[in-house]
Amino acid sequence: MYAPRNSVGESTIVQVEWAASRSALRFRYADEITFYLRADLREVWSTWPPPYTVDDAMVYLLGPILAYALRARGVLTLHASAAVIDGRVAAFCGSSGTGKSTIAAGLAAAGHGVLSDDVLALRAVGGVPMAYPAYGYLRVWEDSARALIGDRHGLPLLTPNWGKHAFPVEALGYSIVREPAPLGWIFLIEERSTSTSAPKVTQLRAVDAFVPIVANTAANYLLSPEQRVEEFGAVAALLGQIPVFRLTPHAEPQRMADLITAIERCVRA
Repeated sequence: MYAPRNSVGESTIVQVEWAASRSALRFRYADEITFYLRADLREVWSTWPPPYTVDDAMVYLLGPILAYALRARGVLTLHASAAVIDGRVAAFCGSSGTGKSTIAAGLAAAGHGVLSDDVLALRAVGGVPMAYPAYGYLRVWEDSARALIGDRHGLPLLTPNWGKHAFPVEALGYSIVREPAPLGWIFLIEERSTSTSAPKVTQLRAVDAFVPIVANTAANYLLSPEQRVEEFGAVAALLGQIPVFRLTPHAEPQRMADLITAIERCVRA
């Protein structure tokens, strides 16, 4: 049994166990959408009851299931969206609803390429932390869709059974990055603020960033104690190379342009 995931699009996971003969790991969610991940991590299949469809299963597959498979392969994975600014990746970490995808969309509108949404895979190549691309759309809430495009945004729901919309980056005229790029910065998104000082960016010491980063690794509620220890080492190594910032957005959606400007100033300082 594992900790619940209560946000829309991430139904409570109620059971993770080995299937018969330990050939596959079974993930069963409260909505009865079920996944089987083969023990060698090379194949995954799923079942779902009506009224759910393959599109509903894909929400899980491209989120926690993919994240766990990557983690089991030793790939450090953050619960983050990411964009490429001046050749390096800015990762935006936070729980559901903090605005990760909205910030990535805002950066896209400012001319920066989108690399990933929700799940960001990292791997050291020649000692350099590299971030890897994912699918070509962002997943945004209704209020974010209205703030980004307008009340008549017309963005389709991911499925009729979920509350998020698909933000097709290239179809809207923005750029997608399809190749790995070096990680440059990590931003931890704080709660929105009505303060006149927001939006605000503040750098954190590595020692202060460690626990928040560990809390924002993807699918960490599924890891064994041994995998968790390995993760701590990977995060510590990452923080020895990459600066981490606390990012406080303003509560008013109209201040998104100011937030994007604050991020650009930070990474170009």
